Amino acid sequence: MIAQYTEADLKEISNDQLSVKYYGRSLTALNGLLNMFGKEWIEKELIVYHISDESIIKILGKAKLYSGISSLERLVFLWEDIELLKNLPGYNELHEKLKTNIRFDNVDLEISITADIIRCQGEVELEPSVGNGFCDFRVKTLKSEAWVYGEISRRNNSKAKTDIEEKGNVLSELVSQINPNRHCVILILKNIDENEYSKIVTWLQSNPEEGSLDDLAIFFTAPLSTDVTSKAFEYISAPITVRQSGNVHKGTFGSVYFHIPDKGAKSKLNEKKKQLPNKDTGLLFIDLTNVAGGFTDWEEQIKFKNPIKHISSIILLRDGVHSTGFKREMKIIVNHKSNNALTESAKKLLDNLLNLAKQDKNLMQ
Repeated sequence: MIAQYTEADLKEISNDQLSVKYYGRSLTALNGLLNMFGKEWIEKELIVYHISDESIIKILGKAKLYSGISSLERLVFLWEDIELLKNLPGYNELHEKLKTNIRFDNVDLEISITADIIRCQGEVELEPSVGNGFCDFRVKTLKSEAWVYGEISRRNNSKAKTDIEEKGNVLSELVSQINPNRHCVILILKNIDENEYSKIVTWLQSNPEEGSLDDLAIFFTAPLSTDVTSKAFEYISAPITVRQSGNVHKGTFGSVYFHIPDKGAKSKLNEKKKQLPNKDTGLLFIDLTNVAGGFTDWEEQIKFKNPIKHISSIILLRDGVHSTGFKREMKIIVNHKSNNALTESAKKLLDNLLNLAKQDKNLMQ
């Protein structure tokens, strides 16, 4: 028999941040998932580091470090979502995906959204057939109305995200070395191409004086203890990414404020349009948590014209952990040119989902 999780385990797993009043709820969830998927599956989600050095184990009194309350909350919420879905036709396919891991083929997102739809009084069917394939779900809120079909997707790693990491690291490292003992800052004023990026790199390598490079960038310095954010936002606005580099021994510190937009909207729409039926109301949910520019990048790209006139609405999502717990942001973009206009009940369902998303989830003290 598998050893069950205990209250002592919860204290350790949550770094003693779990509210005592949620112990019962959390134990039900962890032990339910334990019986479904096993301890190794759970610990892949909870443990961030296994310690092998005996001396360190002796000092810490444990051989593993947990990621804390946010990972525990995620598993508790997953279990409660599964409880709403597990008896529905089609759930077995989601269950098989979960066996691989929580994020396999976006199964966590599928489970979360369809469970929330049920919380909003939707009648859900999972994995219904559409033409020669399947979409993620269909829903109706009244027994007599037609089905609304839904497809759920996630924007994962993109070239923009990779460029932000690589170019951000290069620029912040270069600017940090221009003036030792000062906080050196470069602001990239617009979306730049490869030639413009190379021009900025060359400029920073020349150890420039404070000032600007054409319409591309501004460079300034400030005392190391100064918060430069307010000055930076005199010249630029969100969405923005900040990357920082420095060497405490050499007294160098630099920041770069810039943004590289994600251009994946068109390809994602083309990829998913075939999953929704041509003659029924269709909703496309896209999670943009991993897109640095969030909704702004994609809203500007989404233009409803042929060949996606059959999609009724796109719902953009962003998940995050805030001081008050897990929160999901939603942006509903209605396709007013759709051949399959949103029904009033579908609009009401989306409004209810939007209101539900505004509620913070928190198991902390």
